[in-house]
Amino acid sequence: MNVLTTLGLSIYLVAVMKMGINGVFLSVLAASTVTAVGSFLTALPEIRFSFSTIDAKNLIKFGLPFVPAGVASIAMEMIDRVILQHLKGAASVGIYSAGYKLGIFMLLITTAFNYAWQPFFLKQGDKPESKPLFSRIFTIYVSIALFVWLAISLFIPEIVRINISGYSLIGSDYYSAESIVPFILIAYVFQGAYFNFLPGIYFAKKTGYIALVTAAGAGVNVILNYILIPLYGITGAALATIAGHGTMAVTTYLISRQFFKVPYQWGRVMGIVVSAGVAVLFTQLLGGTVWVRLGAVILFTLLVLGVEITRPKKSQISSSNRKVFLFSSLNLPFIRRDVEAISSFTNTKSTTASGFTAISKITTGVLSADAVISWFASTYSAWLVFLGRLFGKRTILILGGADVSADEELNYGIWLSRWRRPLLRYALRKADLALAVAPSIISQAKTVARYDGANLSYLPIGLDTDYWSPSSTEKKGILTVAACDNSTRLKVKGIDILVETASKMPNTAFTLVGTEPSVLKESELTIPDNLQIVSLLPETELLEYYQSAKVYCQPSRTEGMPNTLMEAMSCGCIPVGTDVGGIPTLMEETGSIVPPNDNESLVQALSAALQQDESDGKTARQRIIKEFSVERRIAGLRKAIEGETEV
Repeated sequence: MNVLTTLGLSIYLVAVMKMGINGVFLSVLAASTVTAVGSFLTALPEIRFSFSTIDAKNLIKFGLPFVPAGVASIAMEMIDRVILQHLKGAASVGIYSAGYKLGIFMLLITTAFNYAWQPFFLKQGDKPESKPLFSRIFTIYVSIALFVWLAISLFIPEIVRINISGYSLIGSDYYSAESIVPFILIAYVFQGAYFNFLPGIYFAKKTGYIALVTAAGAGVNVILNYILIPLYGITGAALATIAGHGTMAVTTYLISRQFFKVPYQWGRVMGIVVSAGVAVLFTQLLGGTVWVRLGAVILFTLLVLGVEITRPKKSQISSSNRKVFLFSSLNLPFIRRDVEAISSFTNTKSTTASGFTAISKITTGVLSADAVISWFASTYSAWLVFLGRLFGKRTILILGGADVSADEELNYGIWLSRWRRPLLRYALRKADLALAVAPSIISQAKTVARYDGANLSYLPIGLDTDYWSPSSTEKKGILTVAACDNSTRLKVKGIDILVETASKMPNTAFTLVGTEPSVLKESELTIPDNLQIVSLLPETELLEYYQSAKVYCQPSRTEGMPNTLMEAMSCGCIPVGTDVGGIPTLMEETGSIVPPNDNESLVQALSAALQQDESDGKTARQRIIKEFSVERRIAGLRKAIEGETEV
């Protein structure tokens, strides 16, 4: 009724009766009268006429501070025009007022919110259960307010130029006012935050603070107007308005929490704020076309949905309902086994990607999950950890060994890259938990990331020993499995040492699976006749090679926890490996450990292993069954996802 009366009478008195500004005044007066009478008649059935001196005293004490607060509030709304006219002239006031008028979009949001908010929080009262409710309401308010801010700010050039039958929001002479609209909108966002923070002061009946807070905001506004307007013109006045409302919001929060401490979700609120910043940056980087700006608004919406403002915290979600997102840039068998394991007790989504596709999939994956996992630390995992922390998701890294390598001699390891190093360090330090598949990886991670490793934990790979099992096939010869597609990888796996060893044991059959002959030739290695080269095989065919080999050789120069060695031991091969990475942990006392790069020691160890009884291979298998079971892996992953730091 208020709006319709104001609008209808304004059109009639100004456009028809030609009463000018007097017509506007009479319209507002009439609308206010209608509102007062309507409110009184609505409340009349509930009114009982009586008088209490005590109640009157309390009401006056409570309400009186709102008088100076109202004066200060009016001053903050209007004083900038006075100062602007004094310093820059009437033309600047006209342009500034036009821009200020466009802030009505946000003013409507905050005013509507406050009309509903005050009776709501007064009805809820200062009960303990009200605090989490008020917290969620504030988070929702921020998300809606910033959505409106972003949508209007990005499309303000189009909005001000909308023309309907010759009428527009502002005339073409005032289009320059569009530059201050985002600032005015932000000022009203702060005003809404100020409204959110009022309950503590109301409940404590300390309304005198409201007068002080409003006076402080007005004071900051006046001072900054005099400082900023000479420097930045109307933009300076808009910035002073932000500072004034911001001062009110911050001081009200600090005072109110002394009486009624609400556990605001500051992490999620900051996530929403950063999401708005990301959306703006998105438009700046991609050119700011209409479609780009629309995409930025959609991006912000998707990011905000990821904050999960209405859902309970992840610790309250049961394991069976927990959503897990697992990312890796490599599609390897042991990663697929982990996906299968995690899927047995959670709702799991996994993806393998690289480049921009990886960034996109990680973004959408994090938003829809309760816990996020990156298999291997990488530059992609830095983005995953950042988003996970931003949106309050549990973040887990699984370290395989290569992702903590920095071998300058071999020129091997992602940590050798200067631009990647800070991203890797961030991911490793900031992840909630980093699971290393070998104890040696923990010490390497501490060294390369230069931190105490408080979030590091050992969880070995699990192997399906029912599948990787011996057969009745006669076991003979020496097997090595290594996927090498370049000379660096070949040296890391020690294949050049293997080739040399095979040449010194001409009467022994060696088999190398997974390395192409072309890579060996590029490294100028002469392949002896007793060394059979087999291309990379699927697991079904690889199993037969494990089952037919008596000795498995792992001649690596650097290593994590080699799955091929684990598979070979499970198939009953007698292991021989170098003293690097997780190889000693994996083999323990079931095989022979030799120094890396020591060809003579390797020849001796392999020769001795060939003379051992096949029962020693059974001992190696028993170690895998006992220490590297799928069940242990699943239990550890479950604990990690559910929030336990020791797995």
